[in-house]
Amino acid sequence: MTHAELVSKLVEILGEVTEGAVPPNVDTTGPQSIRALKLTSVKLLAFMVEVEDVLGIEWDDDMAPDTTASFEALAGYIYRQQQEAGAR
Repeated sequence: MTHAELVSKLVEILGEVTEGAVPPNVDTTGPQSIRALKLTSVKLLAFMVEVEDVLGIEWDDDMAPDTTASFEALAGYIYRQQQEAGAR
């Protein structure tokens, strides 16, 4: 998946997890684009678990907190994870 496709997929997953509360046309730009949505910790955790399941990744224990602040940062992290997994 390209970076842009990952961002779109993340928005789709978040829309499903929030049962439509996050629309498909949500603003994905900016360093705080996910934090700006003011998700509850339960919804954020459900989103992270669903991302793992759908995209087949595993979050690192030492992942930087800012990784989950924006769609761009999260997509970049996932892209790198997938590249590393493909290289193994």
